[in-house]
Amino acid sequence: MHIFENIDDAILRLTNHSKNFHFPTRQNLITSNDIIKFSVQQNIFRALGLDNHKPSDVYRNWATANFENLHTQLTSCQNENEFDLIIKTHTDSFLNSWWTTTSKKLVYGPASKIVNLLIKAIQESNQYKVDSIIRFQHVPWDSYTLRPLRKIINELADTNYYINIPTTAAMSYVNST
Repeated sequence: MHIFENIDDAILRLTNHSKNFHFPTRQNLITSNDIIKFSVQQNIFRALGLDNHKPSDVYRNWATANFENLHTQLTSCQNENEFDLIIKTHTDSFLNSWWTTTSKKLVYGPASKIVNLLIKAIQESNQYKVDSIIRFQHVPWDSYTLRPLRKIINELADTNYYINIPTTAAMSYVNST
């Protein structure tokens, strides 16, 4: 682990790191079904809890029906606005499918995260990866990003930003603010 000396050191090191970044790939993600099954794990499904349907079935049925269309759109995506529209369109589609299947509402944020997780899994597949969209992908606001951000804001910056991110911050923290 590297402790940055100051903000300028952090910016320089992270900028240099990003120039050499290669999106990691997983050799076992060969088919669209492999990607769909891998993309959303059980902890996400548990958080969506349903009494009369398995959330994993609802998601996987939607993802299977929409995978090729999503991949085609990602392949032709030219800029951040197009990427954001793809996310919105597919999130709306997932919300619609969720409602039609379960008669329950799902909040937009978690639905959008699920679509982003599918895209992330696509990007981890050698067969389906779309290099041109990496710079447009969204950073998830979850424990993996919020906890380091808390340290950067509260401990490394000389300015007091009056931001209090809890040490246990996760996606639920973002939803509550």
